[in-house]
Amino acid sequence: MAIIQQDNRLARIIGAGLVLVATDLHGNFDDFNHLRTIFSHLWMHSQKKTRPVLLITGDLFHGPSDTKAWLSPGVSNYQDQSARLFRELMTLLRAYPNQATVLLGNHDHAHIGGPKTSKFYADEAAVFEKTLSQREIFHLEYFLRSLPLVAISEGNVVFTHASAPSSPISINEIKNLQYEGYRNLYPIDFMHSYSLGELLWRRKAPETDTLRFIKAMTGHKKGIHIHGHNVAPRGFHWESSHELCFSSSFGAKDFLKTVVLISNQALYDNREIACESGIVQLVSDVTRRIFSL
Repeated sequence: MAIIQQDNRLARIIGAGLVLVATDLHGNFDDFNHLRTIFSHLWMHSQKKTRPVLLITGDLFHGPSDTKAWLSPGVSNYQDQSARLFRELMTLLRAYPNQATVLLGNHDHAHIGGPKTSKFYADEAAVFEKTLSQREIFHLEYFLRSLPLVAISEGNVVFTHASAPSSPISINEIKNLQYEGYRNLYPIDFMHSYSLGELLWRRKAPETDTLRFIKAMTGHKKGIHIHGHNVAPRGFHWESSHELCFSSSFGAKDFLKTVVLISNQALYDNREIACESGIVQLVSDVTRRIFSL
């Protein structure tokens, strides 16, 4: 059975089983509920030794203020339900200890020392926290400070919120990154000055950066780096043969919203193999599609 072992800012996924990956929910509770349904179906219909883990690669919160003003034609309007999503996510994580986790995203970082995010409001973190009680704000900040930044499979797949950094970084450096101290920086300065900034804000990387990062994290010369952050209107987009960007919720049309399903112990060398192994659509009939893989 696959489990998640966290070592400070690094999460290792250990054991046989599937890894179900989603990203960038941005307060969309309906999409969170779809994801929860998919995960529970996979859990119930798999043997104990191959049960899956769930990984969400950041940006859980901060939905639109006026959806019509922000969403593209064909993209469904939705009401920001970040507070409800947070409460239900905590319940899910308690129900599946060591089988579900979240990576820190740039919007999440804004609550615990990162630059302000202002996609929908001048200070989205402040607006979200106004919907929570003081006790919930304490738990939110405690939760976000505890999150890993990078996850790696037992094969050669690396997961982050955003793209690979432009400078070399080791596993030990990842483990010891600190989240505090960047609140007064502009996002562009944060991204260009710190590896943490790039891992949270960079939208795409040259293939040389991607392969160097994969090797540093997994020890393999080739593999796949999977992340969100950038909107992929068609559900997923290959930035290179080794860098997959995907969208599970925000910015994608409902029938193109995508989750990624991989085998934790498999070795992936190119995008064709990865595609065959389980990019599926986050829609109402997704359970049937998953089980037909």
